[in-house]
This record gives sequence, structure tokens and C-alpha cells, in this order.
Amino acid sequence: MKKQKIEKIEPSEPSMQFVLNYSEGREQTSRVSKEEIRRAIENLDKYGDVWLSNCRTVITPYGNCSGISCMAAPDGNPQVAVYFAMTDGLTRYVSGGYRTDDIVRMFYNYFERLEIPEISDWEKGYYTPVSPDDEPYYLYVDNEEYKYITYEDVLAALENLEAGKCTSMLLKTPGCQNGYLEVRGTKDDYIVETGGNNEEGDWVVFMTHAPYIGRVRYWLYNYYYKREFPRMTDEWKDITEEVANDE
Repeated sequence: MKKQKIEKIEPSEPSMQFVLNYSEGREQTSRVSKEEIRRAIENLDKYGDVWLSNCRTVITPYGNCSGISCMAAPDGNPQVAVYFAMTDGLTRYVSGGYRTDDIVRMFYNYFERLEIPEISDWEKGYYTPVSPDDEPYYLYVDNEEYKYITYEDVLAALENLEAGKCTSMLLKTPGCQNGYLEVRGTKDDYIVETGGNNEEGDWVVFMTHAPYIGRVRYWLYNYYYKREFPRMTDEWKDITEEVANDE
């Protein structure tokens, strides 16, 4: 994997970017506010589950926290879960029986002060890590690495790129078994670069310009979920030699 030459910039927004996700009835959004959080939790029966997640983990005594969620329950007592990214997988702490106002307060504390609830008595669960044969993707935003991501994090990074809050985003697996896909540029002129091994096993790099973000989102979706590169049409330029000469 070649070293990416991405200029580091200081963010104009708060360093912690959040994404609010819904299991039903509404698309995820990175435009998170206290009002949006309260509305989501008060309508939990409509949405099923609500997650407040962040790309960059929050350091706590229990581990590196990657988000908090609230899950609807048949008995009307929703469960709250706090998630942690560990070196060998994911863990979460779960508890229930909280009033809506208590849950809203937990989400507010995490959103505003990066504070998690007191979870020492919560039930602890373990998530089996992804098989090495199917490596997880890492996300790089302005060359800063984020692990244990979801597709919602990828979309949030793309939205930030569209809004001018960052200059580039890149997806790759740790072992680079599936190459990489990078998006940079500005609105209406996105530069998409992809690198990987061709059928002969040689490393190749291609680049194109895309004026529509919908097209970029389509490529990211196929790459993230299907491990498929964009189809190499005439609009893609082979820049393998240029990249090799710059290294």
C-alpha cells in the first residue's frame, strides 16, 4: 500500500464528529443536535433502535468507547448499551429499566461532554472479531485513522467532504488485501482514486473525476459491502507509474 500524501488540516468544527443512526423509518444523519437526540429517543417505538456513534473513540476507564445506543423492548422498557472497541474485537455493556428522560440525559452527556453512564453493574457482552479472511475496513479522514467503523461512518465522512469539513477520505483493509478507495476534492469535482492487484497480480492505480456525489456513494457502497472496485471504463486514468515515481 502506497503512502498517501494527504495534507493535514485543523478542523473548523469540534474534533469529535457524531452520527445518529436509526434501524427503521429514518436515514442516518451527521447533523446531530440535542433536539434531534431527544426527538429520536422519544420516538423509539417508531425507529426501533437509535445509535449515537463517533468515528474517533473516546478513552474511558472501561476502554475506548465508540458509541451509545438505545433499543426498544417489547415490555416497554428500552435497553441502553455502551460500546467499546478492544484490541481483539468489541464489547458492550447493557442495562434497562430507565425512563426516557434518564436515557436522553445519558445521550446528552456523551454528546456534549464525552461522558459515559456508570456501567459497573451493567451486563457485559463480547463480540467475536471479524475473521482474518474477511478483514474489516479502516477509515482515514484527512490521514487520521479510525478503526471498528460502520458504513454509517463512511457516509458521515463523505458528507463532511461534501461540506468542506475535510479534504479527503480513504478506505482500506489492514493487510491491504482489497486495495484502497480514496475520495478527495471539492463539491461537484470529486477525485476518486483506487489501487489494488489486477488479474495478473500486479499493483495498479487508477483515478477519475466524478461531478456527482451519488456516483461516489455508489462506488463506496459496492466497495464496502461487496468488496468490488468501480468498473474501469475509459473515464479512468491509469496513474500507476506516476504514483510509483512519487514514492
